[in-house]
Amino acid sequence: MDDHSQGTHVAGTVVAASNSIGVLGAAGNSGGSVIYPAAYSSVIAVSAADSSNKITTWSCYGPQIDIPF
Repeated sequence: MDDHSQGTHVAGTVVAASNSIGVLGAAGNSGGSVIYPAAYSSVIAVSAADSSNKITTWSCYGPQIDIPF
């Protein structure tokens, strides 16, 4: 992500949080670490889960995940 995109993500999540607006972010589908903006602490990170409610092998994962779906 370039600096402009990251700055836009940060600004957007700060504005949303200061206005009591919840922000959901997809964790990603590379099987690695959670990507931004989902990795920001003010964003509710969502990952993919299988029919047994286990995180899928392709979904990104980490301590930032709030909702595995």
